[in-house]
Amino acid sequence: MTINGKTVLQKDIDRFWSRVDIGSEEECWEWQAGKNSTKKGFNYGIFWICGTGILTHRLALSFHLGEFVGVRDTMHSCDNPPCCNPFHLSPGTHLDNMRDMNQKGRRICEKGEERYNSKLTNEKVREIKRLLQNHQVYAKQLVDLKRKLKTTTKEAIAKEYGVDSAVILLISRGEAWRHIV
Repeated sequence: MTINGKTVLQKDIDRFWSRVDIGSEEECWEWQAGKNSTKKGFNYGIFWICGTGILTHRLALSFHLGEFVGVRDTMHSCDNPPCCNPFHLSPGTHLDNMRDMNQKGRRICEKGEERYNSKLTNEKVREIKRLLQNHQVYAKQLVDLKRKLKTTTKEAIAKEYGVDSAVILLISRGEAWRHIV
């Protein structure tokens, strides 16, 4: 078998299987070494061979089939990411794997701060939403104020009350109707 044009040596295969806790065909054979992440849903084993880091379940199936499955999806019937038992593995497309995941109800739909790549926390988003809401309130108040200012010019007021704008000017200066506070 070759990977990336390089022949896989028996010593590499032996080194791989030495890191797997092998049991019966029914049991999961869990990878005992390095994993690609400790986060939920990303707990797959990874093994460096022929200069490439490859997910261990893909290598286990490749060794079992006698040909490298490459980057094609390898599906777990046991739904256990670190499992390398070739009797629990089967080749498939990405679409096959997504359908299998959905049918078994194990789709990981993490939201908000639970997502592995989230930069925001739930509390920070609440704060952002409060700021945005305040901004909308202030923006509306500003629009209302501008509208009010346009309709409250001395000329507009004089026209509305049927008097000359000079009367409104005198009232604004406190020179007419002084007794009204």
